Amino acid sequence: MRQCPTLEGDARSLIMHRIGVELCMSRQRGFYHKCHRCAFRGKPASYTPDAPQFETEAGVAGMAVNGSTAKAAAAAPAGVS
Repeated sequence: MRQCPTLEGDARSLIMHRIGVELCMSRQRGFYHKCHRCAFRGKPASYTPDAPQFETEAGVAGMAVNGSTAKAAAAAPAGVS
């Protein structure tokens, strides 16, 4: 499975999907609108990017898992209890 799009460097896409390698390759051949910035663009099916895939407990880069939403706990501002 691949994260679509997998952006190079520290950049993260606002909307991401988990797709299979076959679908990824098909989208590249069809000039899918997200492929121009993807780290997988033009690479063979066996390619694995050097950077980790931003896995978190909530899913990939905070995406919802199976329709659930996960909210990060934020610290209260100073002076607020």
